[in-house]
Amino acid sequence: MPKREEFNFSEILHAKNGPYSISSDLAQTIWMFAQATDTYNKAFEKRLAMAHIKITPSEWVTLRLILSAPGPVSLTDISRFLSIAIQSVSQLLNKLEKRGLIKRVRSKDDKRMVKISITEKGFELIKEITPYTYGFIKDTAGTLSESEVESLYAISRKLRDNCLKMLGLDPSGSDVVLDRLASMISDTPPTTKK
Repeated sequence: MPKREEFNFSEILHAKNGPYSISSDLAQTIWMFAQATDTYNKAFEKRLAMAHIKITPSEWVTLRLILSAPGPVSLTDISRFLSIAIQSVSQLLNKLEKRGLIKRVRSKDDKRMVKISITEKGFELIKEITPYTYGFIKDTAGTLSESEVESLYAISRKLRDNCLKMLGLDPSGSDVVLDRLASMISDTPPTTKK
C-alpha cells in the first residue's frame, strides 16, 4: 500500500512541464474559492432553516430568476443560468410546482416548449425570504471594500465564463440575468461590469 509521503503532487504535475503545471498559490486559491462557495450555500441554507423557511439555494435562485424575467422562462433559460442539465432543472421545477410556487404551461405554438411562471404563493415566499437573503449577504460580505467587491466580481466572472465555455455554453446570456436581478434590489440601474 503506497504511503502518503511517497505521493508528490508537484513531481507528478510538473513532470516534463506538462499541461497541468500550476503554481501552488493558484491551486490553493481555487480550492479556497470552491470551499467558500460550498460553505456559503450551506450557511445560507442554515440561515433559512433557522427562520423555518424550507428552500434550497438552487430553488431560491430559480424563483428569483423566474421573477426577474420579463415573461415566462423556459427550462433552457434556467438550465443555462444555473449551469445544470435540463433533467436536473425539471426535477427542481417538479418540487417547486408541487409546492405551488411555480406554474408550467405548454406553448400553444410548440408543444415541446414549456414556459414557467411564478405563482402568487411563489411571489409571497420571495417577499418573505428576501430580507433574510440580503441580511445574509450583508453579514457574510458586508465588510468587503468597494475594490474587494470589484475584484471578487471580476475574478468570479472570469472563472464562471471559463467554466461555461468548457461546458459548451455562451456566458454572455448570464450577464443579462445578473443585470435583471441587480435591478430588482437597487434604485440605480445595473451596469454589467466587463
